[in-house]
Amino acid sequence: MAYTKKNPYLEGNITYYNDAQGNKYKNDVLVPAKNNKYLPNVIGGTRDNKVLGGGTVENFGLPGINPTETIVTGDETGVSTGGNVLPGNIFGAETESRLGSLTSAIDTPFDPESVMDSTLYKSQKQSYEQQGQDAFQNTMGSLAALTGGRASSAAIGQAANAYSQYNQQFAANVLPQLTEQSYNQYQDNITNQGKLYEILANKDLTEYEKKFEYEKYQWDKSEDNPDVKAQMIANKISQINLDNLPEEIRLEFGKMAEDLKQMQITTKYMPRENEAKLNEYKAKLDNYESMINAREEEKIDNLPTTGTQLASYNKQLDGYRTQYADDLNQALMAIDEPATKEYLIQQLGQKGYDNLINQLAQDATAEPKEKDPSSYGLGDIRNSLDAVNDKYSMTTIDTYSGTEKITRDLTPEEIQANETKRIKEMLEIIGNMRESFKDDLEIRDTLRNYGLPTDPDEIDKILNSGATQTIPEFDPNTWLQGG
Repeated sequence: MAYTKKNPYLEGNITYYNDAQGNKYKNDVLVPAKNNKYLPNVIGGTRDNKVLGGGTVENFGLPGINPTETIVTGDETGVSTGGNVLPGNIFGAETESRLGSLTSAIDTPFDPESVMDSTLYKSQKQSYEQQGQDAFQNTMGSLAALTGGRASSAAIGQAANAYSQYNQQFAANVLPQLTEQSYNQYQDNITNQGKLYEILANKDLTEYEKKFEYEKYQWDKSEDNPDVKAQMIANKISQINLDNLPEEIRLEFGKMAEDLKQMQITTKYMPRENEAKLNEYKAKLDNYESMINAREEEKIDNLPTTGTQLASYNKQLDGYRTQYADDLNQALMAIDEPATKEYLIQQLGQKGYDNLINQLAQDATAEPKEKDPSSYGLGDIRNSLDAVNDKYSMTTIDTYSGTEKITRDLTPEEIQANETKRIKEMLEIIGNMRESFKDDLEIRDTLRNYGLPTDPDEIDKILNSGATQTIPEFDPNTWLQGG
């Protein structure tokens, strides 16, 4: 029988057929001639359809797969799954046991004499025996009465005939029916065994197909898959900035890209050679990528610091040293606050910000030096106040979506919150350094110059509101008398 696309050969959920040129297909995928050994012989392959026990399942329309055959995923269609081998025994133990029972039933011929072992046979035989005995006795009694109670030889013969008639009826009518019923049971047993095997085999085949599809899915996204590896290499080449690379490396990358295009055609014919080349390219790219990254990091480390950044750095360092003179660890926590950190990086650069952290950390762990607050000059105080002014003078903020920087304007609420923080921090600085001022007039002038309130009650209200730390044991009236 010729199996075509319209009339394929089925094995569970798998279809096989030939086209007009004799090419063979599995699930509509062309199978290379070298893989005919994996195809069933009914469509021209060389895989046997024999099953365990020596029987043939084709007589029952059951799946024609050798249960002990080792299947390498994808070998029939040339689709590689990285050499992963699915379980060679496609069918489970229960299915194989049922197959053994089916094969044994097929190989065991029907025994007509086996009917004599049945309960029905014995019951019917006993019934006819009893009826024959009764006929024998009744015939003897009737004939003996005619001869004065003595049994003649003729009477015995007639009685024996009556008995024999029941045996003949049993042999002619009952025994054939019982034999036919026994044979039908024999055939039904084989049919039922076959149906049960078919159910179990199809269930195993469905599970096997699921395993195959899962392995194929895993392989399709595995980095060991040549197609995936080739795409990853192509992506890396396209993402690398070639501008600052030597000419020979740029040419090599170009050759790699061309080779990857050719591999899309040649991989099915040269799988091992192409896989070795892909591994070589991946190793080279990883090496080049690490070199490029190292150079980029070196460039960042060696970026010159601008004069503006140096000036901002000095101002911020003096300001934090002054503001947090009692505990520089508080300064480290303050500059690590997200909004402050972002502002400082904008002002100082990443390198300047890192240096600020390192310097404050060194200062925090250094031997403490006692300093009279009165030794601070008005210039030190103004540097601290200027640093706070700069910190809260932003009207925009930068956020990031992936690698894209997005700048947005601060909302009126955010600007007001920053203004409140600015005033509060400045008042705290002035309060902590009140002994450095010559008199109240100098204090009030400083407050006015930075747009700060001069009324003690208002100052007290600001300093003791919100979550910002208040100045311990500080009463504005002790250092600022009157408005």
